[in-house]
Amino acid sequence: LTDRFLMELDPGDGQVLWQQEHTIIDNESFAPPVLMGHDTLLIMHRHEMAAHQLTWNGEVAEMKELWRNPPYPQTYSIPIHHEGYLYYFHGQILTCLDARSGERIWRSRPPGGRALILTDGHLVTVARNGDLVAVTATPEGYREAARLPVFDEESFTPVSVAQGYVYLRNLKQMARVKITDQATLTVTETPAPRGVIAELVARLQKAADTASRSAVVDDFMKQRRFPIVEDVSITQGNSLVHFVYRGDIDDIAVVLGRNRDVPMTRVEGTDFHYHTEELDSAGHWEYHFSHYDESRVDPLNPLLIGTEPRVRNELRMPEWPAPDFLHQPTGARGRLESFSFTSESRGAERTIEVYLPADYDAGESRYPLLLVTEGDRALEVAKMDVSLDNLIGTAAAPAIVAFVPVEGSEAFGDHRDAFVRMVTEELVPHLDATYRTET
Repeated sequence: LTDRFLMELDPGDGQVLWQQEHTIIDNESFAPPVLMGHDTLLIMHRHEMAAHQLTWNGEVAEMKELWRNPPYPQTYSIPIHHEGYLYYFHGQILTCLDARSGERIWRSRPPGGRALILTDGHLVTVARNGDLVAVTATPEGYREAARLPVFDEESFTPVSVAQGYVYLRNLKQMARVKITDQATLTVTETPAPRGVIAELVARLQKAADTASRSAVVDDFMKQRRFPIVEDVSITQGNSLVHFVYRGDIDDIAVVLGRNRDVPMTRVEGTDFHYHTEELDSAGHWEYHFSHYDESRVDPLNPLLIGTEPRVRNELRMPEWPAPDFLHQPTGARGRLESFSFTSESRGAERTIEVYLPADYDAGESRYPLLLVTEGDRALEVAKMDVSLDNLIGTAAAPAIVAFVPVEGSEAFGDHRDAFVRMVTEELVPHLDATYRTET
């Protein structure tokens, strides 16, 4: 399997006997194909996978695509085929597909992991918390058969099984675990509720029926700001933060920062979910909710960062010293204008945004030129035009600022040299000729 073709080679001299294009997007097929039955192959990329049936015309194989399943992102886990079903990690969500149709059968946030193996009818992995976990390989749903705490951190490597032992490692440790005929099933206890959530749970336990519990939750939700921040904490300098989600849903997690997602706890008999953290009282966070692998913003918090498809919520802790340059300016403001730019080095047309300081139109002065790569995100997420309005005249001199979007791997990958030529040999001369820059 190559990035574009499935091919057969003569093992004696390497001659290509036949090849068929498999059309996986992005030309990065990272893993060996998975054989499903005697004539069907699964070809995968970290963003999608597709099943192909092979038919033989003499000595040459022809490929027919049976199904294609795009939702396969952010993992290098190789799917396991077992008795007509595929098991794999979609991100860190354990997922079961029907190998014949590509239809999803079930998915589960536990145990969370990076890689699977199949042994004796069980899927074995290292969970995100470092536990060694065995799950029964069945289309009937997630059934945890055994769990044993081993590490304190996750692993990115498939375990190995040999002569009655499981061998596992993460980035810091290695371990050997003996397989016995008595399953060890360690149950992870849900942390006890704290602060105002503990008070709510106590009230709910006294409610007689569903309607009464719903009324208690309705009352709790009134006139509050979410997430709920309490000045109560065990650790000095921290506050209790309660993330809250309400909805009749089988899975919801809060993702704090980039990759740390934590399942939320559902209060039995209600549609109320919560998760409590101790966070620095002077901190500043971005977060969102996740339903399996689907990102959702917190509908109870109006503070948002970014634009589609990556919108996140903002959590400003009570003692966070918000920088003055992030506030909406009250004085003179510059302006943004844009133009379309097509590069001979890179070809594709892109929109360049240019910030002109407040006094640009009032005279003939020339200004330093600043170029910002990933300029679209600098404007959308960081609101850099607002920062410039606040800083120019106080902490910064007036300048012309060009915001240059970066496409694909231009900044760090194969197209970096062409991107640099585009900026230095094409874009800067165009800006110098169009605006009053200091040359």
